[in-house]
Formats: sequence, structure tokens, C-alpha cells
Amino acid sequence: MARATIRHRNVGGDRRRAGPPWARARRALHMLALSAAALAGGHSVFAQTAEAKAPQWAIVPGSERLEIQGRARDFEIRARFAVFQAEIAFQPGQPESASVSVVIDTTSWASSLPATDEQVLGPDWLSVAHSPTARWVLTELRATGGEAAYSADGVLTLQDRSAPVPLALTLEIDADGATLHAVGTGRLDRREFGLGANTAPDEGTAGYAVAIRFEFTAQRVAP
Repeated sequence: MARATIRHRNVGGDRRRAGPPWARARRALHMLALSAAALAGGHSVFAQTAEAKAPQWAIVPGSERLEIQGRARDFEIRARFAVFQAEIAFQPGQPESASVSVVIDTTSWASSLPATDEQVLGPDWLSVAHSPTARWVLTELRATGGEAAYSADGVLTLQDRSAPVPLALTLEIDADGATLHAVGTGRLDRREFGLGANTAPDEGTAGYAVAIRFEFTAQRVAP
């Protein structure tokens, strides 16, 4: 009973301090209005977050091409990786929200000099028995001012070695907003990945610079 009496007095004291009923009603309406505004603001934040999330794109099988060009002694070598996959998130007008991860099947190498392919796939070059894939991951995408033109910073990892490999590319989306066409170029230095360190230690044997060109078509993935 003592506890019940104390609780009753506290409530009564609170009511006296709260003032007359009309004042309590006005404060309650004010708090209700503040709560509604905060809730509306929260929904706005959630909506902005949802809008900022870049849509996903899936490469159309058979549309992808990844070509390599270099020199070996007096010969120009052209090659391609026939197989690669990519996870792509991209929203036009919001390059900062983009994310891209490309996995290249290095065993799918084929060149214009087939006699050299076995050596390129071997331990001193691509070493596909040890590392059958390479991965390029986007770190930053920037619009460069041209129509659908972008600059992409990214890191290539090959045989446990990683180095920056920037790309210049165009990303064009059809009028229906559901099809993306990508074309890009880049360049890497084979020494950064230890390619040919033993069999081609100097540029006279094989050029250090390797040119890259790629293209693909992708379809927007339904949310």
C-alpha cells in the first residue's frame, strides 16, 4: 500500500506541474507535429538512399571482347581473352555510385602467334596452372566532359600482384534505358606483374607496354 500511495502522489505532482488540461493538449499537439515532421524527414532520407543506389547490369553472353596488343622482338602480337565476367552497378549522372568487378579467365588466352601461346600460359607469364584468373576492380569513375565519356581508376590483380590500371571508356545507354554499351582502352606495364621476368627480361625481347581494348553490351537487371 505504501508504494501505491507514493506512486499516486508522484503522478498527481506531475499533473500539477503540467498545468491545466488545455495547456497539456496544446503541448501534445505540438509534439505530434514534431514527430510527424521527423518521420517525414526520415522517409525522405530513405527515398534519397534508394534513388542513389545504382542499378545492376549483366553482360549479354557473346558480346564481350577483351583484346591485348604488344610486341615480341620484331613481331606485333594481338591476343584476346575469350572469357570474362563482370559485376556492374552504374547510374548515368552518378558516376560516384558506380561499382565494377571484372574476373578474367586467363586460360582463355589466344593470340595471333599460336606458337607462343604455350609459353605465355606458362609459369613465367600468365602461369594459369597457378592462377587461372585475373581481377580488375573499379576504385573511382569520373565523367570527363565528353558525351558518355568516363575515366575509370582501378586495380588489376594478377598472380598475387596488384597495380593500378586506369581505363578510358564510353558508357552509352539506349533510349529504353535497359541496354548499356561499353567500349574502353587502357595500358599496363608487364613488369608490374612479373610477366616474362625470366624469359623476356628486357624490352628488346618483349615490349614492356601492353595495350588493352574491351567492349561489351549489358542488360539492366530488374530490381
